[in-house]
Amino acid sequence: MLFVAGQVGVDPATGELAGGDVEMLALHAMDNIGAIFVAAGYTFDEIVEVHVFLADLDDYQVCYEVYAGRFDPHPPTRADVEVSLLPLDAKVEIKLTARQ
Repeated sequence: MLFVAGQVGVDPATGELAGGDVEMLALHAMDNIGAIFVAAGYTFDEIVEVHVFLADLDDYQVCYEVYAGRFDPHPPTRADVEVSLLPLDAKVEIKLTARQ
């Protein structure tokens, strides 16, 4: 099993948040997760559990579209939770578990 700690939309080259809007941050968080998966020999098809933490639950739909875009045809279920503060003052954090 692979447990991926919460990922925010950090640009690996700079260590800073990549953009200010939730869509860009979610895209970068998913890219970071993808890099972890490749390094560990996993694929997105092996995800069994996902938790998404949002600074504003009104951003649910935008995040869902980014998330769903990584899967064909059906994304795994996920839990979304609104939180008061995320690392680096990010707007979204994604953590998940995968199983081969």
